Amino acid sequence: GAQEQETVVFMPADARGRTQTGEALIESLGTGLARQRIEPFQVTLKPGAGSGLEPITHGGQEFVLGLDGRVDYAIGGRTYVLKHGDALLFEASLPHAWCNPTWEEARFLLILESDEGGPAPLLPHFEEMG
Repeated sequence: GAQEQETVVFMPADARGRTQTGEALIESLGTGLARQRIEPFQVTLKPGAGSGLEPITHGGQEFVLGLDGRVDYAIGGRTYVLKHGDALLFEASLPHAWCNPTWEEARFLLILESDEGGPAPLLPHFEEMG
């Protein structure tokens, strides 16, 4: 029943939770696992969209994989250009921010480490937007 500890979460593509925030579409790729430690998202950025003026810092680690278009990720004062297949893994305590500097839509995979039982540190990435 509902008390069972979820050990597998299957997320069909058409069943993703979608959140439109300003210039970004955030799609949850899996949530509800018992003792879940990571939160995967697919983020689609409109041209010129970004995470806001203030860099983000949070606990845990962060993983990013470029899917479509281009995303510029600034981490600790250095900028990394992500295109299809490019990956970033970093300590999220480093100030970071991202933007789509092009005239094309961009998509990337975002995996955040969350504290066990706590919410993913997703909101800081989007609260400046809109």
